[in-house]
Amino acid sequence: MSKQTIKKKYIGSATMQDNGTILLQLRAESSEGTIGDVLLKYPPQHPQYRKILRHVGGLKPGECKPVSPWPEEENSKYS
Repeated sequence: MSKQTIKKKYIGSATMQDNGTILLQLRAESSEGTIGDVLLKYPPQHPQYRKILRHVGGLKPGECKPVSPWPEEENSKYS
């Protein structure tokens, strides 16, 4: 099985701060070995907030959960 066909179970973590802001710490890895890390902040008023919260299965302040990859059809909306 090639590296390109291996799907990761998790791509990072999501943590909710006391003020409700969601922090997504994500990692992307290419089949060539390139690695990219990002920290994204989604305050409660952000347009994508509910979508992120739904994707991670809900969060409570102080809670941290693993983040699974988004479905391919959703990924194509942002490329």
